[in-house]
Amino acid sequence: MHKILLIDFPRQRQMEFAELIANFMPELNITLLDPRSGIPGKDYPWSDYDVILMGYDLGKPDTSGFDWLQILRKYPSTPPVSIIFEDKDKDEAQKSLRMGAVNYIIRSDSNKNDFIAKFAELLSPENIELTNDLMPQEESATESRAVYKANMENTLDISGKDLAASNPSVKAGYPVIPGYEIINFIAQGGMAEVLLAKNEEDKAVVLKILHMQEGEQFQEGLKRFIKEYNLISNIDHPHIIKIYERAFAADFAYIAMEYFPAGDLNKRIKQGITDDKALDYLHQMTMGLQAAHDLNIVHRDLKPGNILFREDDTLTITDFGVAQTISGEPDITVDNTVIGTPYYLSPEQGAGMKTDHRTDLYSLGVIFYQMLTGERPFTATTIAQLLKAHLNEPIPQLTGNLKKYQPLLDGLLAKDPDERFLNTKDLLLGIEWIK
Repeated sequence: MHKILLIDFPRQRQMEFAELIANFMPELNITLLDPRSGIPGKDYPWSDYDVILMGYDLGKPDTSGFDWLQILRKYPSTPPVSIIFEDKDKDEAQKSLRMGAVNYIIRSDSNKNDFIAKFAELLSPENIELTNDLMPQEESATESRAVYKANMENTLDISGKDLAASNPSVKAGYPVIPGYEIINFIAQGGMAEVLLAKNEEDKAVVLKILHMQEGEQFQEGLKRFIKEYNLISNIDHPHIIKIYERAFAADFAYIAMEYFPAGDLNKRIKQGITDDKALDYLHQMTMGLQAAHDLNIVHRDLKPGNILFREDDTLTITDFGVAQTISGEPDITVDNTVIGTPYYLSPEQGAGMKTDHRTDLYSLGVIFYQMLTGERPFTATTIAQLLKAHLNEPIPQLTGNLKKYQPLLDGLLAKDPDERFLNTKDLLLGIEWIK
């Protein structure tokens, strides 16, 4: 039996909401908490509940559900939280997701099946959304519960014969994801695979899928997977990849994102890039980084493979899986593994020191040099030697017609972060000066 903690005000509204849920899912155990007495502390039995449903309006003019959510996220035993809004407010609803809520519910939705379907998403094995259309539009409460149960079973058993018979994705060995038709395999990473798919609007999208596993390494990968979505969802910029959806099923999680048919920067470097075009690409990358840095987000793994192109030759920065908000913490994981790709690591990353936005500027310098010359500025036969080169070897000097770009390289590849460009704004001014 699922146990739900319902925190809302006024009491009458709380009772009406509890009754609505109980009518659709009588098997639930619902506990009511009056928020006017203040938020309980860590010793409250938060872990006894599977889900917390919390109203945005808690009956106090100086306190909202967002204030409670910030506190609850700090409690180690807090279950997933969903925020209840009275009316549709897209900006506030999206903000609740960015703050850590697993989803939100609009109480004023006219169709009760839709309303309850949103609530039912919380009861999946990971207490995260399954899909927004688990229930039909015009069914009774009993029928809706039956449909929800059937859809839940189908989602949990993606290898079932019935699904395989009706969905070509299963026959090809791909997971079944409601609303998407998987077209082809793109790439395989350490724990995630990348697939090309079409959505319900017949638009090509990329699905990044993380299959559930056991072990500490997977847990770390899952944290990065979730963080990548949370970070990018805060950025709306033409040079930062667009994320359309994130969701969890029984044995995998996925992110649906923008598809780039024109390949990555690696491909263009191999083909050769004119210096004017290299400067243009540097300008576009800097604009995208500026949008991220304005939100205190540091990418930490910039490299040509993470720079993708649209058909109109505009580029986008992707793969924020190891990005972080600036916190002053060193870039070494618990097993002393350096975060990032060695050829593009800043000296401070290689030394396991504190990083900030200037770390990304160093990586930009490596990429810029590679675009201009076709070679990386520092090479070695071992990772240790490569890290040492980043720390100690002098900045390469450009020759011939490329000499005019040396000031940009010097301001990007300085060993000491204090000697680099101060920020993306200063770099953009430098680019304009070179032009």
